[in-house]
Amino acid sequence: PDTASVSFIDTGKGQGGRKWLGVAHYNGKLYCCPYNAAEVLVIDPHTASVSFIDTGKGQGGAKWRGIAHCNGKLYSSPYQAEEVLVIDPDTATVSFIDTGRGRGCG
Repeated sequence: PDTASVSFIDTGKGQGGRKWLGVAHYNGKLYCCPYNAAEVLVIDPHTASVSFIDTGKGQGGAKWRGIAHCNGKLYSSPYQAEEVLVIDPDTATVSFIDTGRGRGCG
């Protein structure tokens, strides 16, 4: 008979702080949108491990909220950020699209 179980993967970032909001799947990994975190959280469920892609934007700020996959890239919509976050999962890099709306207009 099957038994239900739960396991956890430690991010090493501590508890609380609404670090990530939103998750998208790409090529067997899960990418979590940085809300108050400085980095995109990358979860590899096959190895039960995590890694990070730095945004260069620092901690806090309720920056982005939500994430979606389109044509090989991941996009996070701005919440308090001035720009759309664009994640290239193949190169583990980020870039930005300026909204022209200023901070906090999300």
